Amino acid sequence: KRWDINSKSVLGIFDSAKFAIYEDLDQNREEIKQNDIVRAINGDTDALKNDKELPSAGELDDKVSPKDTYQVLDADSSQQEAIEAAKAGKSFVLQGPPGTGKSQTIANIVAEKLAKNEKVLFVSEKEAALKVVKNRLEDVGIGRFCLEVHGSKKSKSDVLSQIEEEMNNKPLKQVSQRDQELSELENIRQKLNQYGDLLFDDISDLGTPYEVQGRLAKLQAPCLNINFERPLEVEKNQFNRSVKLLEQLQDFNYEIRNYGDSPWKNIDIESWQINTEDQMKKSLEAQVDAIDKLKTWSQDQKADIKTLSDMNRYIEFLRHMSKKPDISTLETDLHEKGGKLQRAAELQEERRELEEEIESKYEDSVFREDGERILA
Repeated sequence: KRWDINSKSVLGIFDSAKFAIYEDLDQNREEIKQNDIVRAINGDTDALKNDKELPSAGELDDKVSPKDTYQVLDADSSQQEAIEAAKAGKSFVLQGPPGTGKSQTIANIVAEKLAKNEKVLFVSEKEAALKVVKNRLEDVGIGRFCLEVHGSKKSKSDVLSQIEEEMNNKPLKQVSQRDQELSELENIRQKLNQYGDLLFDDISDLGTPYEVQGRLAKLQAPCLNINFERPLEVEKNQFNRSVKLLEQLQDFNYEIRNYGDSPWKNIDIESWQINTEDQMKKSLEAQVDAIDKLKTWSQDQKADIKTLSDMNRYIEFLRHMSKKPDISTLETDLHEKGGKLQRAAELQEERRELEEEIESKYEDSVFREDGERILA
């Protein structure tokens, strides 16, 4: 047992204003007992159960339409949760450190209730708290609907004068229907939410697009334009295997960057077998032997071959030489035949001169006549 009941009396000095609150509580004792919160405090936890389910912060945009929203000040998702709870008639405690928007939330709750033609009683121990909310409502043009009755300094005449002042004021100008603007706002909000859903949705084993973009942003490397087919079909184990292979490839960074200077750059071995090393040794030995023979041959031919390019050019030269015409008939008795060729050239010149002389005296048809017949 951790409690005791003691019968005792206490004398003290109490504020008369607070005594009025005590009398109010005493006169409404039975009604207060039926209050849901009082019943819950006394152990009846079912008293606070409500069949109406309130939207969570992530469901607000899906369940609360802009056409049903009458907030006059900015509100984040947690503040909107409190506003929706107040609209549904829920009893709750709104708590938070200074500067977190409690007064702003209360002002929005008052605006929502006014839009539904409901009355709101805002009670505070300190008048400063009332002033803050009142000023916020005045800033948005609905402060005139507030009736200040706080404290002992407020008299009945003050309350009546506030009522009279409002009755003499002109009605607020009714805002024209803005269904089209509200529908456009709802469409824009829906598109933004769809973008957010796609950004944070696990569309593959590799995570969300947001996570992927975050990892890419951390990379200190240039962006490569790679055509990666069907990236959404890549599984996590396949991705991890690719990463390991790339990490292994990184060990050969120097060889890759200096590939042009590598003696192995022209090797086209696709896979390394057990006997690959022996085959390469035999091939290299054969190549060394061939180079030695080529060197000896080039010296005999007096060919200046120092590089592979020189050798390729010499091979091309030999290929052309193999296709040259046969001039063996000109390789013998050139001096003897030279005189005959000279005599043939002289006879050809005499023939040309005779043709010119005949053309000057006769028609061209004379060249078609049978000379032997004419001479006979």
